[in-house]
Amino acid sequence: MEDFHDKEERVLTSLKKSRMAFLVEYVCALFLGFLLLMLFWNKIIIPGWMFRGVIVLIVGIVVFAEISRRYTRYVITPSKMVIIKGLINEYRKNIYFHPLAYVPDFEVRQSFGQRMLGYGTVSLSGSQGYDFLIEDVNNPNEVLKVIEDLVNASKDVDKRKK
Repeated sequence: MEDFHDKEERVLTSLKKSRMAFLVEYVCALFLGFLLLMLFWNKIIIPGWMFRGVIVLIVGIVVFAEISRRYTRYVITPSKMVIIKGLINEYRKNIYFHPLAYVPDFEVRQSFGQRMLGYGTVSLSGSQGYDFLIEDVNNPNEVLKVIEDLVNASKDVDKRKK
C-alpha cells in the first residue's frame, strides 16, 4: 500500500471498502446524469442554477462515495493486521496474529445482495470480547482464509517454542 511504510515487513495484502458497497450512490449519480442528458437531447430547457445544482450533486455523491471508501484501509502482513482510519487525521491500530492465535471465532457476514456482488465483512472475535471487523471488502472468504492461515502459522510457531 502506498502509505504503509513499515520497512520490516512485507505487505501480503492491502484492502479497502469495495465500490460495490456504494452501488446505490453510484447508481443515483448515473441516474441524475442520465436524466440531465435526456433533458439536453430532448431540448428541454432547465434553469442554469438547477443544471449547476444537479452537476454539483452528482459530483458530490461520487466524491462522498470515494472518500468514504478510502477512509478505512486494512494492511495484512505476515505478523499483523494494521487498521488505518482517516484521511487527514489518521488513526492506526496494529493487531498482531500472535495474540489472535487464541481467537475462538472467525466469520464472514454477507447479505444476499452482498453475496451476489461479491463483497462482505470479515469478523474476528477475540477471547476477551473484542471484535475486529474488516468491513465491505471484495472476496471476504479469501481474506478470511489468509487470516486463518496466518493465525494457524502463529499457533504452529508457539507450539514449536514450547
